[in-house]
Amino acid sequence: MLLLSILFWLIWMALSVYDLLFLLKYFQLDEYNPARFIRFLGKKWKIGLRFTEGISACLIMGLFVLLPDRLSPVIPLILAVGSMAVSFWLINKNQKTKVNKLVFTARLNRLAFLGLCWFLLASVLVFYPVIFSTSHVIKMDVYIRGMVFLLIFGMLTPIGIVIVNYALYPYEEISRQYYLRSARKIMDQVNPTVIGITGSYGKTTSKEILAQILSQYYDVLRTPKSYNTLMGICKVIREELKLHHQIFVVEMGAYKPGEIKNICALVHPGYGLLTAIGPQHLERFKKIENVIKAKGELIDSLPVSGTAVINADDSNCLQLAETTDRRVLRYGISNQSASDIYAEEIHVTSEGTEFQLVDRQANEKYTVRTHLLGQHNVLNMLGAILIARENGINVKQSIQAISTILPPPHRLNTARENGIIYIDDSYNSNPVGARMALEVLGNFTTDGRKILVTPGFVELGEKQDVEHENLGKNAGQICDVIILVGSESRISQIKKGVLSTEFNSEMVFRFDTLLDVKKFLGSFVNTGDVILFENDLPDNYV
Repeated sequence: MLLLSILFWLIWMALSVYDLLFLLKYFQLDEYNPARFIRFLGKKWKIGLRFTEGISACLIMGLFVLLPDRLSPVIPLILAVGSMAVSFWLINKNQKTKVNKLVFTARLNRLAFLGLCWFLLASVLVFYPVIFSTSHVIKMDVYIRGMVFLLIFGMLTPIGIVIVNYALYPYEEISRQYYLRSARKIMDQVNPTVIGITGSYGKTTSKEILAQILSQYYDVLRTPKSYNTLMGICKVIREELKLHHQIFVVEMGAYKPGEIKNICALVHPGYGLLTAIGPQHLERFKKIENVIKAKGELIDSLPVSGTAVINADDSNCLQLAETTDRRVLRYGISNQSASDIYAEEIHVTSEGTEFQLVDRQANEKYTVRTHLLGQHNVLNMLGAILIARENGINVKQSIQAISTILPPPHRLNTARENGIIYIDDSYNSNPVGARMALEVLGNFTTDGRKILVTPGFVELGEKQDVEHENLGKNAGQICDVIILVGSESRISQIKKGVLSTEFNSEMVFRFDTLLDVKKFLGSFVNTGDVILFENDLPDNYV
């Protein structure tokens, strides 16, 4: 009994730690937001329970209740180890896509440490009387009550994570204020020209284009990857902003009104680039008016002498431009009359994009050639060119810099392997970007098939079904094969849109995970095929 108790304690602790880290990954993906985490587990309750400790506890409890004492002690050992193996198998089975890995940040480490203490306390309460009992006889009812307690305790791990998160809140807030004060001090010392960029989509690519243009003539720091939250930007300032930097290009993201305002209070932008306002993250914002208000905080935060650059093709952006007293410059493709610069005669091929840029102020026209694909990237370039011009770089100089720019990772990157062309547009898809990506796919000249792989969109709120159906209709007119990723309920509207175009239903496939898709493609694709990967949802959306 003693040896088996120690063995079960080790098994339970190992599974509990594994379970804790597994759930912390989803908590991290939900940005440590308890409400979102609990809602997610409510939808994906199997992930929350997962029966890991339950399998082990029930098997071993049943062992004591059902097996007579005369059986060989080897049998309990085999069943205990077997229960652990089954539990780990269930964990791996429930991981599904395994797209995201746990990132061990300082905050995550604190949560994990206190979570481990949570489990140690529970296990000591149960196992200490058993393992260190002076009596050789352990009452079965006491032991079983302990096992039931551990089983329930393990199932409540998500609640424990939330409790620990709230317990850490005072410390996190004190740390947050300390880091912000430190970042403000650095900003005051360096005093760079700050360019803020926000929008429902296009902000990361616009940031990369602008930074590469400016870096030809200035010492430029840009926020890396998709660092666009207040504390992410604070981290960049504290670790990377130096006295030699002349310009700081800051991407600004938001999930609710007030967040961009707080970022602006930290960095004090002199220029603001607004790429687009759409239904992205509408599930969090609730209504489009809140999105407009949130994105407009960048323009409102500009000084009186500041300049806003906005996308004139976007009616929501124009609405903000008409209500501000800041200086506004506009760019576009379709709304040429309202634009200071615009693009026309756009030609997109598999090699890149070519267009004519018209500068109305200078009454000049320029030919632009770039490796970037799609009309949405033309808009991103136009906005960057206007900002660069405001900082002393003329249009010709910007065009020269643009000719060498390569697309950021996972944003319409192309790769060729064994005669197959892969288009990677897997980052943070939105309806406009998806439409443009399909247009790029349609422009490829190939003897093979045009294949779309997509799980659709997320966080579009009430517009999600409509946008999914529109995605399906668009794909049905361009593609030869359509592969949908996710549950039947998630992709049903996309499929409905596809079939409404009289698309061959036998060429529509569905898989639960992207890993399943890749296995399928290994034997399905042929030389000459072009495959577009449009969006790649994180694990908390599969």
